[in-house]
Amino acid sequence: MEPPFLCKKLDYLALNTMLPITPETKWQIGLDCLMLPVMYMLQGNMSDVPQRTHFWNYTRVPEKELELKLNTNSLLTLPGEDVASQRWLWWLPLLHMPIFGGWRHYYVLEPEEKVSDYWFVGWVVGEYSGISHVKLERQVRVLKGDTEASFFGFNSEGKQIKIRLIGEGSLGESPEYCKIPLL
Repeated sequence: MEPPFLCKKLDYLALNTMLPITPETKWQIGLDCLMLPVMYMLQGNMSDVPQRTHFWNYTRVPEKELELKLNTNSLLTLPGEDVASQRWLWWLPLLHMPIFGGWRHYYVLEPEEKVSDYWFVGWVVGEYSGISHVKLERQVRVLKGDTEASFFGFNSEGKQIKIRLIGEGSLGESPEYCKIPLL
């Protein structure tokens, strides 16, 4: 099922449009490094690479821009799960805090075809959408939330690429995926 605001009639525009995406800057990478001890603590285990989506390393994309830039045929739409906790407690992002009941389950995604350099993952969940600035070489883990989500990828040149689901796992319980970046 596609998000309602993505119109099929706009797909022809998306085929040749690009979305400008910039990789993380050095100071953003530095902030991620400073957050590592906190993120390890919040996820409740030391075996998984911690979650890296913070307000400084992703961009919210306005709905109108997505309508013009995304090819809906290249979206990967995946179901949420009923057992996922609420996203927010006041201003705290519970979804990223498994020790406080946050989301523990994830999907593992990768580009359908090998990318020459790196790629970026983006998401559409209801009215929220964004693109991560974290450069990905191959696979990525994305949290499985309380509702359906659509994921998309862009290569280093800003062109949309197709991505596919290759697995699922849970924090602290899936050693085959634990070293893959979690966004």
